[in-house]
Parts: sequence; structure tokens; C-alpha cells
Amino acid sequence: MRLLGIDLAWKDGSEGKLANETGVVALEPSGEIVAAGWTVGIEETFEWISGWASEETIAFVDAPLVVTNPPGTQRRCERDVGRREQRGDERARRRSPAGATRSGGVEV
Repeated sequence: MRLLGIDLAWKDGSEGKLANETGVVALEPSGEIVAAGWTVGIEETFEWISGWASEETIAFVDAPLVVTNPPGTQRRCERDVGRREQRGDERARRRSPAGATRSGGVEV
């Protein structure tokens, strides 16, 4: 059974702007990495998946969320992570408010 890991990009792109890169990896059951790299855009990502997947494949996808919490607030899970992380780690303090201009995502 082959395993695929897909870390979807935060933004899919728009007219005049390239999409962010999506990280992709294919592993054999032994743990051997047989493919790893980047795709750009949903179509290229689907093509990569189709090229490496079979009926005996499991895909693990890390995808951006579209959240509905009000601007300036955090979800409980974000607050909990922030409390547990080092105070100097900016990643631990990132919020995901519904009004964030950096929000991305596509419907598939």
C-alpha cells in the first residue's frame, strides 16, 4: 500500500498571481520515499496524485481551513496551542479570523 502526503497551499492563485506551492510526497510501506516535491495549483496537484495513486493508496491531506470566528478572536484550539508554545514563537500566536485577508482555499 502506497502512502501519499499532500500539504495543500494556502492560496490557489488568481489572475496574474501564481498559486502557492503544495508539498507532495509518496512513500512505500517500508518508509522509502519514492517521490517528493512541489505542485502549483489544484490541477497540477490532482495530476500528481493521479500519477502516484492506485486502489491500494491512502492519502493524507493537510488543508487550510476556512473558519468563521469573528476578526480579532481565536478558536479554542489556537489559544491552547499558544499557551503551550514558547512565547517567542510567532507561529503559535497566529489567528484564523473569518475576515483575514490572507485566507485562501478552494472548493473541490
